[in-house]
Amino acid sequence: MLFALRRLLAYILDIAILYGVLAGGLQTLTSALFGVPNYARLAQMPVQLEGWVLLTISLPTWLYFIICDVRGGSTLGKRVLGLRTTAVSGGPVSVGQAVARTALKLIPWELTHISVLVPNPMWNPGTTPALSQTVGLVAANLLMLVYLIVLALQGGRRSVHDLIAGTSVEPRSERAAAQGQP
Repeated sequence: MLFALRRLLAYILDIAILYGVLAGGLQTLTSALFGVPNYARLAQMPVQLEGWVLLTISLPTWLYFIICDVRGGSTLGKRVLGLRTTAVSGGPVSVGQAVARTALKLIPWELTHISVLVPNPMWNPGTTPALSQTVGLVAANLLMLVYLIVLALQGGRRSVHDLIAGTSVEPRSERAAAQGQP
């Protein structure tokens, strides 16, 4: 159970880092360069708003997790907490495994984005969430619960995305740490 908590803390650290860089950096930069988002205008154009979120948050987040899994198996959060992702065989994670693992891991996150933004952003004044938005948010939360239950049952080493992608999260070996590898 402690291993699962370490892994969860690593993920929370990664999300905090990504949020600070993406929301604080990339979105601020695009706002300064292009004058977007004008939230009042984008709130009336949910497809464009979802596209902006996709380009400034989702795509960079996907790339971060995929690249980190392929290049040594350690995100910044995993490095801090002494963890790494490997193929079940113990070898490095392939590009296909990293893409599958990331896609499956981020389904609840992407479902939340879509549910909050489409058909109309939920924060618009006077907006009542559509049934599809409520169902999407409930589904996203249920998926997260399933992921956490599987993670706990697997001793923290594997969750749903690991089981399907053929990966596992392990402690960094002392030898790899001594050699400066993730």
